[in-house]
Amino acid sequence: ALEGLLRLQGDQATATILAWFSDADVDRRRIASGHLHALPDDQLDKLLAQLADLPDAGKLAVIELGASRRGKEMLPMVHSLVEADDPKLKLAGVRCLGMVGDASAIPVLVEMLSAGEDLTEAAQDALVNLPRKEVTSALLDALRNRPAVRIPIIAVLVKLTCYDAIDPLIE
Repeated sequence: ALEGLLRLQGDQATATILAWFSDADVDRRRIASGHLHALPDDQLDKLLAQLADLPDAGKLAVIELGASRRGKEMLPMVHSLVEADDPKLKLAGVRCLGMVGDASAIPVLVEMLSAGEDLTEAAQDALVNLPRKEVTSALLDALRNRPAVRIPIIAVLVKLTCYDAIDPLIE
């Protein structure tokens, strides 16, 4: 029913999406989250500005949308998320590094390979999306010098189909 109400609003839907996104009603927030991609950039900017006031699930959705639309412009915010104490925000930051990061994010992501389960998997996926040459070099170096993270490093090298890793792996 809420979905139908939103669709009936036509051009006014943007205001409703913004209102519902921070509403106390979980169903309204869920419907609004499904329509975030339709928000114009200026409305996304408003949500990014009020990020601290949004519910946690909403923060994650807005951050990921911002990263996909804004790219490198979001890098400072993404780095701050990676250092957050909240595991969900940290995970969102690691995922976003794969979207907007550059070679400077590689050491942070290699470090995250030892963080455990979800963070390790997100760091692996993010590394696959970064510049291949730099990622390969960093991973091969870590393969030799960081035995604690060899298994997740090998998983990334496999995803990259990295032939440069054959000799170091045999070694």
